[in-house]
Amino acid sequence: MIHFKNHFRNGFSLIETVIALTIIAVSIGSFAVLQQKVFRRVIFNTFKIQRLYYLKNMLLLPKINLENSSSQLAVNQKESKKIEKTFTDPETKVVYEQLPIPSDSALSRFEGLYQERVTAEWFEADKKRIADLYHYGFEMQEKKSEAR
Repeated sequence: MIHFKNHFRNGFSLIETVIALTIIAVSIGSFAVLQQKVFRRVIFNTFKIQRLYYLKNMLLLPKINLENSSSQLAVNQKESKKIEKTFTDPETKVVYEQLPIPSDSALSRFEGLYQERVTAEWFEADKKRIADLYHYGFEMQEKKSEAR
């Protein structure tokens, strides 16, 4: 058994303390960087989900605004409707368009069928991002009664 000069010594030496503090600092630092990346990703995905709500809600907006005058919702073959709205949190420009079905499409033979397109535009990391949401709607056309 090896005897040291001061075998009644209690506590740690300075080198042991510095090494322990270095290990703790490295582990806490790596956890802080990981936590920052997780928070950044959560915020990014929250904004993506929020923009999706904007897109889906813009599909309902024309129907709510024009529910009393349903004849204004009908789209002729040459007519289209457009509504623009800008949201601030997150900064997003949303455009609703109600478009007629193109005449060269196979769907054009259905009377009262129309296409709804909602487009969201925003800037993310100095790049312009665009997302589109398409929906098809159908409105029954009233048949004109023929005079006998």
